[in-house]
Amino acid sequence: MKAFFIRQLASNQASHPRHSPLVEHLMTIDLDKLEALAKAATPGPWRGDRIDGTVKYDIVAGDYPHGKYEIVCRGDNGNNFGFMKAEDEDYALAANPTAILELIAEVRALREDKERLDSGCIITTDYDEFGDKTKTERRGNNLRQMIDEAMARAKEKA
Repeated sequence: MKAFFIRQLASNQASHPRHSPLVEHLMTIDLDKLEALAKAATPGPWRGDRIDGTVKYDIVAGDYPHGKYEIVCRGDNGNNFGFMKAEDEDYALAANPTAILELIAEVRALREDKERLDSGCIITTDYDEFGDKTKTERRGNNLRQMIDEAMARAKEKA
C-alpha cells in the first residue's frame, strides 16, 4: 500500500527533484526478503565474545558470558568455524552496508515525506449532501486521512 502511494507521489511530482529519482531508487530494496532472513536468523542482539562486546573469536547471541547464549559465528577457536546456521550467514550477508544505507535513506525519505504531508496544506473541492460544491482546506491529519480514504477506495475498485 505504501509502495503504491510512493509510486503515485513520484509520478505526480516527477518535476520535483527531491522525489522522483530517490523514490525510484528506493523501490529496489526487497524488504520482504530482508524481513524473512531476519526472522529466520538467530534472534539478537548479537555481540562479540569479549567482555566489552567486541569479537575475538565468536559472535554470540544471548546473555554471554553469564547466562544462556548461542554461538552464531565461530572464529578460529574451535574445530567448527564460520556461521553455525545457514540462516545466520544468509542474514549477515543480506544485512550488508549497502542494504543498511539504502534502508536508512528510505526511512529518512519517508520521514521527510511524512513531515511534508503533516505540515502541508491543500484545497480540495468537496460536495455536500445536496450536491453543492465547497472548498475545503486540508492540513496535517486531514490531508493524511484524505489520502488514506482515496487509497482505500482505489483498492476496493481493484
